[in-house]
Amino acid sequence: EKIDDATPINLGIERRISVEEAAKTILEITGHNAKIKYLPDKPVGVLNRVADNTRARKLLNWKPSKTFEEGLEDMVDWFYSYHDKDDLSERWGRDLLMER
Repeated sequence: EKIDDATPINLGIERRISVEEAAKTILEITGHNAKIKYLPDKPVGVLNRVADNTRARKLLNWKPSKTFEEGLEDMVDWFYSYHDKDDLSERWGRDLLMER
């Protein structure tokens, strides 16, 4: 396909997701029991993100087919299908979200 310009096209679920919610969801999906550490003395970044799919709907007739949680589950399953959990844990020297 040919696109006449370099206008970005966002693909997402059009639901506002906070960084905290994303982190908690990843921990839940992976079964990891890490605690989220808040650092109030550090600079505050973006609190949440949301994609605007207007261009994707208009130009590509695209709409999301999965929820945020379903997409994360698929991504984690894909990652684990290509990486040995024990090997990663050993190489990184600690258990990093490898308990699924």
